[in-house]
Amino acid sequence: MVGMLKWIVVGLLATAGLSGCTGVPTDPQADLVDEVDAKATQVAEQIGGTQGFGGHFMDGYFQYGPMMMGFAGYDDLATSDGVLTVRCTNLSDEDATFHMAYFASHLGLTDQYADVEVAAGSTVDFAMPCAEIVGVGALETPGAYGCRLASGAQVDNRFAVPGFLNSDYTCGGVYPCTLMQDVDDLDGDGDTAEWILVTDNLYTHMSADVAGGFHHGPGGMMGGGMMGLP
Repeated sequence: MVGMLKWIVVGLLATAGLSGCTGVPTDPQADLVDEVDAKATQVAEQIGGTQGFGGHFMDGYFQYGPMMMGFAGYDDLATSDGVLTVRCTNLSDEDATFHMAYFASHLGLTDQYADVEVAAGSTVDFAMPCAEIVGVGALETPGAYGCRLASGAQVDNRFAVPGFLNSDYTCGGVYPCTLMQDVDDLDGDGDTAEWILVTDNLYTHMSADVAGGFHHGPGGMMGGGMMGLP
């Protein structure tokens, strides 16, 4: 009898739950913003430090704004009809293939890739869908292959620091990426003739010279003007 009453009570509770509570409604737009925010944080965590994107030149990039990082609202995300121009410049004397990587939430929640062929000594403007994050080779793997020369030699992406929408570029804007010699010896190995891939925002952040670490603007690290830039 006790067992029968137990199952009756359980059945009544289950029925009440099904009929009187359908769960908390979700907001698809808010959920998408959270997904993009999490992805941006994962990428930014790979910037700076001995093995990170940009090396020690980018120290402080993540450290000085972890609680403010991310995209604040749906309007901060890339639009499906937006276009970003990646300006690939090849300063070497060999043809090269730039292996672009990007994250565009309107195309799904996985990284996208595109190869851009650039002749020796030339520049190609590659029109791609606007994306929340853009980089070279791999967005979360510093040191991954980012460019292949005609000879078969590969150039890694360590100094191709990923960029973020609204902080380093805008939809309709230009994102420069250059294959150049390491004239500033960024990796500190003494070889200034080796080839490296560099994104424009690396030098932008390096030249800002903000005391006490990187300043990320009034809207947070990802949302309102990296280094005080619009």
